[in-house]
Amino acid sequence: MKNNIFIIILIVFSWLRVFNANAQTKLNLLNIKDSCLAKYDSATNRMIYQIVDEMPSYRGGMDTILAIIGRNLKWPNTECEFQGRIDIGFIIETDGRLTNKNILNESSKKDLCGSSSAALNVLNFLTDWIPGKCHGIKVPVRYYLPIKFTLN
Repeated sequence: MKNNIFIIILIVFSWLRVFNANAQTKLNLLNIKDSCLAKYDSATNRMIYQIVDEMPSYRGGMDTILAIIGRNLKWPNTECEFQGRIDIGFIIETDGRLTNKNILNESSKKDLCGSSSAALNVLNFLTDWIPGKCHGIKVPVRYYLPIKFTLN
């Protein structure tokens, strides 16, 4: 009887090792195969990607983005002494256009000094995006950009 229990335990243990190895292999294949993450966006009624194989980029890189923002961001109200960061979210479409531009931080949505609208307006100058890709296919990607207002 003891031998039978030992053999059953050994078989179950061997089966668990094989099952675990197969599961781990399947998980590895899934991680490689499904490296993109998309969520349903109720505002646009479609899937929008959060993580992709090739993230969207701006032609010229981050230095070009900063230069464009520096040249085109107009201080909204010279009498207002607003300082702070405004977080902007938008979708970079498959053709490189920006859509669904919005302010993410609640405190900036009040827009007492006009800084939120100024931050959104500067996005109109950022028109040369290279779209993101998932498995080599261009997909819409949600992107976040913080814009900081400071007084000199």
